[in-house]
Amino acid sequence: MKELRNYFRSKECTFQYKSKALNCVQETIKFYHNNKSHKADLVKNLIPIPDISKRGSDIHLLPHVHCWFNIMAKVNKHHKGDMSDVAFFHDQQDHFDDILVYCTEQIRNFSGENQFDPTTDFNIKDEISIHFPDSKKVSGVQLADVLAGFMSRYVMDFIYNDDVIDDVYHDVFAKLLESYNPKVNNFSVNFVLPISRRNKLFKKFKL
Repeated sequence: MKELRNYFRSKECTFQYKSKALNCVQETIKFYHNNKSHKADLVKNLIPIPDISKRGSDIHLLPHVHCWFNIMAKVNKHHKGDMSDVAFFHDQQDHFDDILVYCTEQIRNFSGENQFDPTTDFNIKDEISIHFPDSKKVSGVQLADVLAGFMSRYVMDFIYNDDVIDDVYHDVFAKLLESYNPKVNNFSVNFVLPISRRNKLFKKFKL
């Protein structure tokens, strides 16, 4: 935590909200020193509140959730706040479906915004319909898996690896990104990436 605090204090950090982030870190350090003990329960107050799986185990920071919130907000903006006739389909989740349904209900009480993505509107008023079909029986879900798999592998290779990528993959990626135009519509790729990594990708494709 102190290393994190020092980073936010440094000139190296150019994060737009560094002062707010620094305040959060300092409050956390202060809380720790005021309450530190050998009891394990203290640690639970310093980490995100977990979700509970169907088996009763704790699940911390389920990656589906943040992406799912943003996708709902994208669709909500595209439909101009009226999602009364919208249905979402997610491949079958034996252990996480209850958590996703719970989060779906909670977002209706949330009025925040994603300042990094103008294609979203989190002011969701309608009840959200979500289904979990078996992907082996639904071609639409299979197609989504194929596209998501390609996008994930491409971005990982382009951003995190030094491997030379064949031009055909750049061409396919560019074709998929033709829909990414916040000025025209809000159907777009939902990038689950750190801002610094996303900027590298966006710079190459002028997004």
